[in-house]
Amino acid sequence: MVEQEQYKITTTSNPVVEQGKFFELIHRKHIDSYGQQGADNIVKNVRSTYSSLLQQLSAHENHNSLLVGKVQSGKTSNLELLTALAFDNGYNMLVILGGYDTDLLRQSTERFGQTFDSVSGEDFFDSTAPAVFTTNETTKESINIASLNPKTAKQLLLCKRPIIITCLKRSVAMKKTIRTLETLVEEIPALNPFIIDDEGDQASLNVAKDKNRDATPTYAAIRHMKKVLKNPLYLSVTATPEANIFQYSLSVLSPLSIHLIQPGMGYIGASKYHLEDNTIVETVEPPTADCLFPDSLYDAICYFLVASAIKQKRSSSFRDSRTDMIVHSDRTVNEHKKIYSRILEILQEIRQAFIEEQPQFFLSKFERCYNKYISVELREQYPFVSLVYTFSDVVENTGVILHNSKGKETKKNEQYKFHKIFVGGDLLQRGLTFKNLIVSYFTRFAKNGGNMDTTLQRARWFGYRSKYLDLCKIFT
Repeated sequence: MVEQEQYKITTTSNPVVEQGKFFELIHRKHIDSYGQQGADNIVKNVRSTYSSLLQQLSAHENHNSLLVGKVQSGKTSNLELLTALAFDNGYNMLVILGGYDTDLLRQSTERFGQTFDSVSGEDFFDSTAPAVFTTNETTKESINIASLNPKTAKQLLLCKRPIIITCLKRSVAMKKTIRTLETLVEEIPALNPFIIDDEGDQASLNVAKDKNRDATPTYAAIRHMKKVLKNPLYLSVTATPEANIFQYSLSVLSPLSIHLIQPGMGYIGASKYHLEDNTIVETVEPPTADCLFPDSLYDAICYFLVASAIKQKRSSSFRDSRTDMIVHSDRTVNEHKKIYSRILEILQEIRQAFIEEQPQFFLSKFERCYNKYISVELREQYPFVSLVYTFSDVVENTGVILHNSKGKETKKNEQYKFHKIFVGGDLLQRGLTFKNLIVSYFTRFAKNGGNMDTTLQRARWFGYRSKYLDLCKIFT
C-alpha cells in the first residue's frame, strides 16, 4: 500500500513575531499603494503564514512550503512583507530565484530594490537599506553578484543590512550564485538565509524521465543550493501549483505545507472576465499562415487607440493616462517581427495623415470601432467628436515593443511612451505585470491540447483593473 502524502493549510500560530523597521517601511508603502484596509489584509495573511512557517521549521526536517495565489493577484506584495518580517526576526539573506527569463528577473530585482529603498553606485555604503545583488543586468537599485564577497557581506551584516540576491533560473547564473554562497557560508557562520522560488512550477521541478538516477539542470542546481545553505527555509510561489503538489515524492522540493495568498481588494480574475456575462471578451478569427495580420488585429489596434484617447481625456495625470496592449498570437520570433513591423507601419501611416491634416480615412475607422465596442454609457460621456483632437496625441505617444529574445533594441525608450503595444509569445506570459493593460489580442492556442496551468498563466489581463474595467477588452 502506498502511503498518501498529507498537505495541511495552517492559519493559526503561537510564536512571537516582531514587527520592526523593515516591516514598518514596507507596511507604510503598502498603505500608500493599497489603502489602509488593503495593507492590513496583507499583514494578517503574512503574519499567519510566517508564524506557521516558524512552527514547521522547529518541528520538521522538511523546510519547504508552497505559497499559492491567483494569477496577477498581488503575490509579490505579500512576499515583500514576508521578507521584511523575516529580516526583522533574524534572517539576514534572501535568495530570489526570479524566473526563467531576464525580463521577469529584472522586474523582481527592481520591485524588491525599490520597495526596500536599496541603492547602488556612490551611495551604496552610505545607505542603511538591504543590499541587492543580481545575476542579471544591474539596475540603479542593484549590483552585479560578482561584487559580493565575504568582506563586503560582513560589512553589510555588521551594519544590520540584509542581503538580497536575485538569480536567473538558468545554469550559468545559478552556478555563479552557488559559488558565491559557498564562500559566504564558509566565512560567515552567522549567515541565516532563506530562498524564494518565484514561479516555482517553472523549470525548478525535476522532469527527468528516470528521477531516481537523473536530474534536470535547474532542479539539480536548487538541490545543490539548498545543501550549501544547510537546508534553509524554501518558499515556492506560484498561481498554478498542481505540478508542485503532485511531484515525485522523493523530490527535495516537495512541500510539507501549503499557504494561500489571498487576493487584495479589487482583484478581478477569471470569474469576472470569463464566468459572467459581459462585453469584455470579443471572439475573433485568429491569424493564419496565409494572413498573420487579419482585420481583427487591425480592429484591436484601432480599439486600443480609441480607448487610450478616452482614458487620456478622463485622467487627471499622465500616470493615470498610460495604457498597454499585448499581441500574443504566435510563438515564433520571425512572425513576431512581421507583426511588429506592420503595426509600426500602421502607426506611421496614421501619424502622417494627421501631419498632413488628412486623417478622415483613419477617423472613419476609429469611429466604426468606437460605435462597435464602446459602451453606450461611455459614448454619452465622451462623444466621438470630443476625442478627435486627442487621437493625434495618442498616436504620437504610442510605442511598439518587440517582447522576445530579439527585441532588446525596441525596448530602449519604452519608458518615454504613454501608450505601448507589446508583441511577443512565451515572454508575454507567466509572472510579467503590465500595469496599464487595457487590450489583449490573444489568439495563440496549442494545436494538440495544452496544459491548463500554462493557459492560465497567459491571462495577463487578470489583476487590479477596476478603475478602468469599462475600457478593457480581450480579442480572442
